[in-house]
Amino acid sequence: MNLQNWVSEAREHWKRFLPNRYKEFEDAGVLDEALQEAANLTYREVSSLENSGLTSEQAWEMTKGEYLLLAPEPNDPQGATPDA
Repeated sequence: MNLQNWVSEAREHWKRFLPNRYKEFEDAGVLDEALQEAANLTYREVSSLENSGLTSEQAWEMTKGEYLLLAPEPNDPQGATPDA
């Protein structure tokens, strides 16, 4: 499965809401790998939940914040909140 949409969505989310983590990963040269891993973990979790009887939407809602659309960093000077 091509998870590129999730990778792209997570990249934008991390850049906006987790700028310190984003920069650390980018500086270490592991940003793309971390994003891909987050997408893979999300896919596995969503698939597992779907196999247990949840709808795709229910599984996505339960899982998206675990790996992809993480909570903002606590020291976010803009006080931004995710719109997802």
